[in-house]
Amino acid sequence: MKLLPFLFLATLAIAPLAFGALLTGCSNKGGTACVAPKIGSPSLSVWPDDATVLHPGPAPDATGFTPAPHAAFPTMPRDELALTPTNIRFEVITEENDPLFDRLMAFAVDLGTSKWWKDVGADYDLPPTVTSVSAVQGNPFGGDIRDADLETYIHGTSQYPDPDSADSLTIRVVFLAPKVNVITSEGANCGCSMFGGYHAVSRFGQVYAVVQRCPTAGDAELDGLTTIASHEIIEAATNLGPTARVHFRRDPAAVWKTSALAATLLDHETEVGDVCGVRIYEGPWAIERIWSNAHAAAGKPPCIPYATSEPYFNVTAPQDWYPLANGTHSVSIPLSAWSEAPRADWYVSVDAKVGAAKDAFTAALDGGGIETIGTHAFHAVNNGGTATLTVTRTTHDATTNPYVVVRIRSRSVAPGLSHSWNVGVYVP
Repeated sequence: MKLLPFLFLATLAIAPLAFGALLTGCSNKGGTACVAPKIGSPSLSVWPDDATVLHPGPAPDATGFTPAPHAAFPTMPRDELALTPTNIRFEVITEENDPLFDRLMAFAVDLGTSKWWKDVGADYDLPPTVTSVSAVQGNPFGGDIRDADLETYIHGTSQYPDPDSADSLTIRVVFLAPKVNVITSEGANCGCSMFGGYHAVSRFGQVYAVVQRCPTAGDAELDGLTTIASHEIIEAATNLGPTARVHFRRDPAAVWKTSALAATLLDHETEVGDVCGVRIYEGPWAIERIWSNAHAAAGKPPCIPYATSEPYFNVTAPQDWYPLANGTHSVSIPLSAWSEAPRADWYVSVDAKVGAAKDAFTAALDGGGIETIGTHAFHAVNNGGTATLTVTRTTHDATTNPYVVVRIRSRSVAPGLSHSWNVGVYVP
């Protein structure tokens, strides 16, 4: 094993960048079947290839501007009985001769004292800096590796073999070698078809995060690794083992008892890194925006750092869920537009429907300044404006307590800039 000493380096400069598209491919040396990618709900929105064909209205006068009244975002429930970590250390683990070893170590050192860690961690009572950062180079992985065998590898390689506690929490970050895929009970994670990384507590009581090397189009390998690592590290610190305490959880039998946002996600448990999914930069490092309960409760942009010069904008509904009363087939939901500062109009649309009975419902928008291009109507809104979402149950199937969550997308003509709001309708 090769150990590197602890050191600190940190800089700050933030700019947005979108994820590259995932590719597939698998060494699959053990003959384990590859698992097909998880697919979320496809977008229902129509958006022009060239957004300059739209003509949004200008920004309102800045004199006396205030954000319009709007609903707060949902907050992730916290288990107040769980312990808060008082000391956190990072340990980077790679195989010997990994060409990115020095850079991955430098990333972990910078992350432990970064503004990102301090700001995100403050929301969840984490220490403002990590206690130490170290690194280990272990034996070659030898090809695809089963998750249970990976836990054995970590236990035999880590400098910290003891079970973790809130007083001494080590997040062991394992960067797999190129073309090495994790094999789970579902099959081989070929080309990151199921995930780019994950975190867990091993059967030895050790907290760890795994980062698989995902081939991407138009994306630097190191950027992909550090983005995934930042995601898994913050989730390991907030929702694992002795400090497991922050997450959205939904009951499939009564989804409307939790937030509509949680109901749109693929898994029954959603953590602080799962909702935002946008890459930013701090210094040379690509990292991920993280959900902030404090910002969400205050009605501010909930994914931090926001890191763009354009003022945040969105629409909200007064309630998270709306029941369809006995004998009724539709409900009209008011939407309120707001922005943090003066800005040009943006456009709202029905972006997706989520739920086992989603095809039994239709969703339609009305209101705003309607701009028609071809056969499509684009609804423009601005701070203080309104629109109406009408959700109608069109068929009755055998689904018990059917529901649908409608995702409303707010888009700027600025490339790649959009935000969403989720609202649910259910049959009691």
